[in-house]
Amino acid sequence: TFDKTAPTLSAVTISSTNVDPQFAIVGSSVTLTIESNGAINPPACAFTTADGAVSLADVYTVDTSSLAGVSWTCTVFMTDADLDGPIGFTIDGTDLAGNALVQVTPDSPVSSVWDITFDKTAPVLDSVRIVSSNVDNALAKPGDTVDLFFSTNPADDSIDPPECAFMVGGQVAEPVLRVAPADGGTEWKCSVLLTAEDTAGAVSFTIDATDLAG
Repeated sequence: TFDKTAPTLSAVTISSTNVDPQFAIVGSSVTLTIESNGAINPPACAFTTADGAVSLADVYTVDTSSLAGVSWTCTVFMTDADLDGPIGFTIDGTDLAGNALVQVTPDSPVSSVWDITFDKTAPVLDSVRIVSSNVDNALAKPGDTVDLFFSTNPADDSIDPPECAFMVGGQVAEPVLRVAPADGGTEWKCSVLLTAEDTAGAVSFTIDATDLAG
């Protein structure tokens, strides 16, 4: 059979195994799902982040159409060697006769993809301060509220709702009220109302949080 027609793809999607699929973190797998209009040889998929090619990563290509060559997945596992940034890709290939596929990218009309961002950087808190509602805000008595204020650094690195804990005299003080940033701000507040049941002593705290990528 004489075949001079270049192969074409009918659909391309991208997905991440991260809890929030808009992101990928170290250990996440990112998969391209590819549908072609006819049988093609195993496609050559390449993944990129901000620094270019995904580092030290093998791409696993699987025919998911019972060897018919019309449905494929390409999967890569993100590593600590990769730099933060949007994940891009290219797809090259040939049909069974050797005609070349026009390279497919996220901007190709056939691509039904959304942005996935690789983020391996842990969030950093700054401006952490603790104050008391007492006249002397370095002291507190029963009935006073202790407020813990903190924000993310950089300011645009949002976090999921954090977990705050207060210790008073070495004992846990509860309940803790958490207030999210208002009006698009980045400063969080956690508060605890001290009572006569709390143990006298120094007030300490812990903050645990993850960024939106997890």
